[in-house]
Amino acid sequence: MSKWWREGVLRISISAFVMLAFVLSAGPASADELSRLFRQILRDPQNIELNMRYAQLAEDAGQNRKALAAYERVLEADPSHPEASTALRRIEVSLIPVVTRTRVEAGGIYETNPRQLPPGFGLSEPDDFAGFVRMRITDQRPLFNSEWRSELTGFANFHGDIDQLDYWRARLHTGPVIELGNGTTLQVAPGAEVAFLDSDYFYAEPALQLTFENILGGAIDRLDIRGAFRDIANTYASDDGFVLDANARKTFNGIVTDADAVLLQPFFRMREATGTGTPGGGAPANFLDGDYVEFGGRLGYYQLIAHDVRLGAIFTGYYRDYEQNTRLGATERHDWYIAPEAEALFRNVICPGCDVRMRYRFEQNFSNDGTEDFINHTISASGIKRF
Repeated sequence: MSKWWREGVLRISISAFVMLAFVLSAGPASADELSRLFRQILRDPQNIELNMRYAQLAEDAGQNRKALAAYERVLEADPSHPEASTALRRIEVSLIPVVTRTRVEAGGIYETNPRQLPPGFGLSEPDDFAGFVRMRITDQRPLFNSEWRSELTGFANFHGDIDQLDYWRARLHTGPVIELGNGTTLQVAPGAEVAFLDSDYFYAEPALQLTFENILGGAIDRLDIRGAFRDIANTYASDDGFVLDANARKTFNGIVTDADAVLLQPFFRMREATGTGTPGGGAPANFLDGDYVEFGGRLGYYQLIAHDVRLGAIFTGYYRDYEQNTRLGATERHDWYIAPEAEALFRNVICPGCDVRMRYRFEQNFSNDGTEDFINHTISASGIKRF
C-alpha cells in the first residue's frame, strides 16, 4: 500500500472520528443548554428573548411540545410578536396527529315502489329487493405546513329485478383547514364525483366544497357549501349544468333526558343539470329530474336506551320548485316531499366497532302534476364496521 493511500485513509478516519464525536456530544450539550435556559425562564417567565432562544433550541432538538409552550409564553407577553405567531402555528401543525377513519356499511333493502311511479301506473311488480354498500374514509394529517383533511365517500346498490336502477357513485374532496378565529375553521376542498347507472357511465362533476365548523361560537356545528358542474353522458337526453348544495348541521344534547339528542339539518339545493323530456338511454325519470330549487330539512330525535342500543325517529321534508317536468315537459311544477322514518342501532355487536342498523322509511311525494305523485315504503337492515 502506497504512502499516499495510507495518509488518505488516515485523514478520512480522523475526520469521521471528529464528526462522530461532535454528533455524540451535541445531544447532552443541547439538553444542558435547554435546562440552563429553563432555569432562567423560571426566574423571569415573561422574558421574550429567553423564551425565544429556548423555543428555537427546543425546536432544533425536535422537542416541539417544549417549543410550543415557550412560544405561547412569548405571545402572552407580546400578542403581536410576528415570529412567535408564525412559529406557534408551525409547531401546532407539526403536532397534529395522523388520523384515518374508515366506515363501511353493507346490507339489503326492500322497496315497494323503487321507480317512484304514480299510483295505478300499471306495472305488475313494481317492488324490488336490492343490496347496497356505503363507505366513508376520512384522513387528517399535517401537510404543506397546514392541517390537511381528505374525505372519500362511495355508494353502490344492486337490484334483484330492476337492473336500470343499479347505481354507484364515488366522491373525493381534499384540502387545507384554515383557522378563522374564535374557534371557527374553514376547509377549502376541491374535488370530484363520478357516477354509473345501469353499468354505464352516468355523469362526472368537478367541484369545490367549503366546510365551516363551529360557526358563531357553536350556534352551527357545521356548514357545507358545494358547487359543481355536472357533465351527463351523451347517451341520455339531458342538459349539463351547475349544481349547488348547502347543508347545515346542529346537534342538541340532553333535551328530554340525559341520554338523548336532537339533530337539525336544514338544506338548500339547486340543480341546473336536467333531463329533457323523456329520458334516453333507458334511464329512469327520477334519475334525470333537474332544473329545480329545493328547500328542506331533516329533524332527528335519538334516545340511548341501553349502553349500546339507540333508537331514532327522523323526519325529512322538502319543497321543490321546478322549471320543467321530467316526464311531460310541462312548466310550473311544484313538489312537496315527506319521509318519516324509524331506526334502531345496535353498537358493538359481535366485535368492537361492529354495528347493526334496522330502518323503516315511508316516502310520499305530492305534486301539482299527478304523474309525479308517488308513495314508497322501504325496510332495510345493514351491518356497519368502524375502524
